Amino acid sequence: MSQSTDQANCAQLIVYARFIANNTIEEELLFSEPLKTTTNGADVFQAVSQFFEVNGLMWEKLVGVCTDGAPAMLGSRSGFVKMVKSKNPSIFAMHCVIYRQALVAKTLPDDLRDDLNFAVEVVNYVKSSALNARLFAALCESLNADHMALLYHTEVRWLSIGNILGLIYELREAVAEFLEQRGRRTMCRAFKSEYFQLSLAYLADIFEALNLKLQGANANVMAHYDIVQSFIAKISLWLKQVERGNLTWISRLNELFSDKCISENLKRKI
Repeated sequence: MSQSTDQANCAQLIVYARFIANNTIEEELLFSEPLKTTTNGADVFQAVSQFFEVNGLMWEKLVGVCTDGAPAMLGSRSGFVKMVKSKNPSIFAMHCVIYRQALVAKTLPDDLRDDLNFAVEVVNYVKSSALNARLFAALCESLNADHMALLYHTEVRWLSIGNILGLIYELREAVAEFLEQRGRRTMCRAFKSEYFQLSLAYLADIFEALNLKLQGANANVMAHYDIVQSFIAKISLWLKQVERGNLTWISRLNELFSDKCISENLKRKI
């Protein structure tokens, strides 16, 4: 279950259920409910408890709960999990591991974090109004681009930073032209700078490598453990390859290195 904020700035509680039916594990959306006032653990618990009561569901049948999103889910005194355990002390509770990956991403070196934030700022500008979105789509169409739109960034989930960076990299020429046409000259110069383009390529390669593999239907802790361990092993291999000057595993960055005459100092910094 997760609590997110939609485009209207309204908190939405989303609950999925995993259960056994006909000897197979099924996963379906249980319910979605707006949290109209506060979004603390008590509010979340009240919404879930009310759904259980209306639909005749029993807390005793609940085996486990996996939470995501707001810290209100995990509070030791008034968090949602604490309240659920007051109904059924035997349940197994865990917090989504992807949330931890998002926190790790916030420890990027300052220059990379600044470039990441700038990329999100550019996307938010393009998506800030329906007019901007339509104009950008028309520009992409005129340039025969493979995509017609950018995606909003959310902290962790499907339409997340790996997808955002991949799309903005693929549409980088259209984005630069759009910013210039809209008179955002300072933003356009920063976006077109050689260092930012290299940084964008690197970030797009890095962020898409793990996040999507941890998401999707029918995922489980055992599969996630294998995915994370495999990724850690890949990091060690990648470090050795970088030391040898082999960048084939970061395809976008390697493409830019091959296409442009880039100083060795800039390569080392990236």
